[in-house]
Amino acid sequence: MSNPSKIKFLLTCSIILMILFGYFNVRSAQIDNSHRETAKLKTSKLELVITTNQREYKRDEIIIIQIMNLMGNSVWYMKDICPISCCNLYRYDNDKWENIGNPMPCTQLVPPPSGIVSNVKPAELKPKESISIQWNMKMGRKSVENGKYRFSFYYGLAEDSYTEKTICSNEFLIK
Repeated sequence: MSNPSKIKFLLTCSIILMILFGYFNVRSAQIDNSHRETAKLKTSKLELVITTNQREYKRDEIIIIQIMNLMGNSVWYMKDICPISCCNLYRYDNDKWENIGNPMPCTQLVPPPSGIVSNVKPAELKPKESISIQWNMKMGRKSVENGKYRFSFYYGLAEDSYTEKTICSNEFLIK
């Protein structure tokens, strides 16, 4: 093969390899992100998403919950001194989802300062904003059991109705 033919052949092979590499990179990213299943509330123009950062966790890992407001208007949720107060935890047991409560009801664990009736107040999650919450797999001071779980996030479309609607996250396993 002459030098120009070798160069043309090498360039052609390089381009084909780059195309294949790009395809497999994109496909790999799609597969890697498939664990980020999301649960969505969809009505005419509404979309609110709650997801966890993984589908499986080992004991004592930190779970990151991401709540994203992709709607055109604000939503309101309960905010406490503990960021996870806006969520409840559900465990799949005996072929049904059971609400096992708030993972960390902070107002019960940490008394509010003297003279303050409650630390709970509605918080606004504006359009295109998100909140990220970390959870250490404990219900109060006790670790949760192995099993299949999901979170619920309750919110409202007005400041005075911040618990009227609920959306659930993807399912995840604790092993």
